[in-house]
Amino acid sequence: MARWAVAVAGATLLAAIALLGCGGSKAHGPPAKPLPSLQSANCIEWRAIDRDRRIATIQAITRVVGGPVNGGGRGATLSDER
Repeated sequence: MARWAVAVAGATLLAAIALLGCGGSKAHGPPAKPLPSLQSANCIEWRAIDRDRRIATIQAITRVVGGPVNGGGRGATLSDER
């Protein structure tokens, strides 16, 4: 079970990294909400949201990946500076 949790966390982290590489935002919109479906998000959606929604999306991923894991402890995430 722990390997499954690590695999899910790793896949989620890789998706977040891929989205980060999609380029800059030009639009500003409503209050920050993460992308509705992180599993199926793509670069087109990432480019369409503003900086605040990108940050909210990254924070949502960080809460999931950095949450409790089986056997104790928390998942590993990067610091805000990185």
